[in-house]
Amino acid sequence: YLRANSSSSNAFLLKGGIMQDITANNTGIQFRLNADTGFINRIDNNFDGASADASYMRFKIASGANSQNTALTLLGDGKANFSGNINVDNGGTSIITVDGNNSSGDDGRILIKGHTASNSRALIHFNNGVSSGGLDWRIGCLRYSNAFVLSLANDDYNSSTNVISIDGNRKIGIGSDPSSSKLKVYNDATDYTVQFQNNQGDGAVLDLYASASDDHAFDPIFKVRTDAQ
Repeated sequence: YLRANSSSSNAFLLKGGIMQDITANNTGIQFRLNADTGFINRIDNNFDGASADASYMRFKIASGANSQNTALTLLGDGKANFSGNINVDNGGTSIITVDGNNSSGDDGRILIKGHTASNSRALIHFNNGVSSGGLDWRIGCLRYSNAFVLSLANDDYNSSTNVISIDGNRKIGIGSDPSSSKLKVYNDATDYTVQFQNNQGDGAVLDLYASASDDHAFDPIFKVRTDAQ
C-alpha cells in the first residue's frame, strides 16, 4: 500500500487518472484523523454482476470516535439514496429542478410520503420572509388527518388553523372541517363570511340553478346582478 505522513497540504500530487482495484466487496478508501484514529471517513464499494441495484458506492462520515453515518449511497442502476436531510444553499437564489422534459410521456415528480396518518405528515413548508415579515404556510397532509390541507403556522391538522381542507370524499371545508355537503364555509367573526363582487356594469354576480334532472332544469332559483335585478 501507499502511505504518507506529512504536514504539507499536498502530501501527494497526482496528475492524470488514478485507479484502485477492489479485491473484496465492502472495501475502499479510508480517511483517518491522525490526532484520533477512531475518526474515519470511508468510501466503500460493492459489485454485484447479477443486480445493478445491489451494486453501490457508499460514503460514510465519522459521527464520533469509532462510529459512522452513511450519508450517501450511489447505486448501479443510477439511483442515489441520501440517508440524512438535504440542504441546498448556494449563497443566493437556490433552485431544485426536477426535469422530465426529455420525451413525450416523461414526468417530473416529487413524491412526499408519511408513515401513518394519525402520527405522520407529508407536507411542504413555505416562508418567503424568514428574516422578516414572513408567515409559515404548510400545504399537504398534516398529522391526525388524511385530508389535504392549506394551514397557517401549524404542522398538525386543526380546524381553527386550517385555511382550507379537502377530505377523502372530495368535500371542502373553509374555516372548518369538511361536512356532508360539497362545500362548508364557517366564520366566527363580525365580518362577512362570503363576499361576491363583480365590478363590470350589468354583470353577473351569483346564479343558483335547478338541477339538470329537475322539471325546471337550469331555471334560475336565485339570481343577483350588478343592476340589482
